Amino acid sequence: MYKVGIIGHKPEDLSFDAKDKLQDTLDTLVFQYKNDLVLNIGGERGIDLWTGDYCLENNIKYHLFLPCSVEKFSEFWYDEQRIILQNQFKMARSVTICSTEISNESERDALLIDNSNFIIAFWMGKKIGRTFDAVKYALSSNKVSINGLNELKLLTNADLK
Repeated sequence: MYKVGIIGHKPEDLSFDAKDKLQDTLDTLVFQYKNDLVLNIGGERGIDLWTGDYCLENNIKYHLFLPCSVEKFSEFWYDEQRIILQNQFKMARSVTICSTEISNESERDALLIDNSNFIIAFWMGKKIGRTFDAVKYALSSNKVSINGLNELKLLTNADLK
């Protein structure tokens, strides 16, 4: 079984073609690993929710990692986003909820990364924020990390500088 962590920026931070690149990447993973694939996703708006939708539409197994309960986590989201996350929560192969209270999202990302064989980060190269911190953690944990927005380029510590 191949567990692939998918992380990335919020939709407002992404380029217009990010959803297409995500789709192409997920299609490639499904072609490569077929029924041995489990996608680890964090339930965030953007890349994570889009990945969850892809999994539901294509009957792909996924593990949902949340920092706290769905209701607390999505409290300030748009209704449509909240409904999508609740549906993904109900349909997930498995779910990890890190805390009963709103917890540190970096804890959730660390669990997602630790439970993945490798990660694909839809990272624009910003040197601040959740995605940067997740990539930094993955590399410090010697996890193979690939940039989904840059032709699936292997990420190294040099990319963090």
